[in-house]
Amino acid sequence: MTSLTPRTMVPRMRRFFTLFESLLTRHFSLFLIVALAAGLFFPRLADFSAPLIFPVLMGVIYLSFLKTDYEILVREIRNGKRQLWLNLFCLILLPSLLFLAVRALEQLAGTHPAWGTGVLLLYACPVAALAPTLALVMHGHFERTLCTLILTSMIAPFTLPLLLSFWVGATMEVEIWEMIRFLAKLILIPFAAAQLTLRRGKPILKVLKPHTASLSVVLLCLVVLGAVSGLSGTVKENPTAVLEGVAVASGCMMLAYAIGWILHFPGASLRDRSTLAIVATWTNIGLSIVFAKQFFPGSDILLFVILAEIPWNLAFVPAHAFIRRKSVSYV
Repeated sequence: MTSLTPRTMVPRMRRFFTLFESLLTRHFSLFLIVALAAGLFFPRLADFSAPLIFPVLMGVIYLSFLKTDYEILVREIRNGKRQLWLNLFCLILLPSLLFLAVRALEQLAGTHPAWGTGVLLLYACPVAALAPTLALVMHGHFERTLCTLILTSMIAPFTLPLLLSFWVGATMEVEIWEMIRFLAKLILIPFAAAQLTLRRGKPILKVLKPHTASLSVVLLCLVVLGAVSGLSGTVKENPTAVLEGVAVASGCMMLAYAIGWILHFPGASLRDRSTLAIVATWTNIGLSIVFAKQFFPGSDILLFVILAEIPWNLAFVPAHAFIRRKSVSYV
């Protein structure tokens, strides 16, 4: 039997952490759902994590900006018409369409009135930090998706509060300027910190960059864990509302993906269709959770965006299977 010495332990620890990072990045959906369940079943753990979610999400956004390739970004930005369309679609048109669809469902089937506002909040957020990676594995345009991620992150602090005010301002109080300040601080400070690191902090960048994906998953788990603080009782007392919320969120995700896939001019390539489907479907759910926690604490709007975490993570599997089948027909 080999004795444990510092010389043998270090390589073993490195192998262990490499394996753990691999599991985190390959099965991140499972880890996020486990974090959601842990927060609901262990309320004290959620209460402990709740005060941390704002700085933790800033950390996630900071890590996503570290992966920016500005030469590629500039080339994609030069196609101004395309980026204008993508940002208008992601931040205004699609959230409004899904909001109206859920409101129509409320009128027809009597679903919960908070779901419409929850959908609007969820889909008016920037594109998910994970989207460029999804573009790589789902035959999309990596550079275009990255550009859309950055631009929607810069624009959403202004469009999201305005959209909420336009659609629901008559029925609920919307603190529009406070929301703008909150989102600007949440996104622009990490952006500035990432630029400083990229230009002046090469040693820090060398340490962080190989681990950005795994660190992001860990931090997102803390966001989800803290976000369910105070909601455990609601979920246990009203499981019907929970199932309804998950069903509505799932339907919206399928509709968003279908709209993104279909909404192209004739002759669009597989990569074009897949790119728009990705940016339409996966928004920055961590940001939507923190935003709802800040401005709608303890509400069913917050409950909805947290429940949306379930289909948000599970949707990767059918989407990947769909795009693999389609890639064969495009060859």
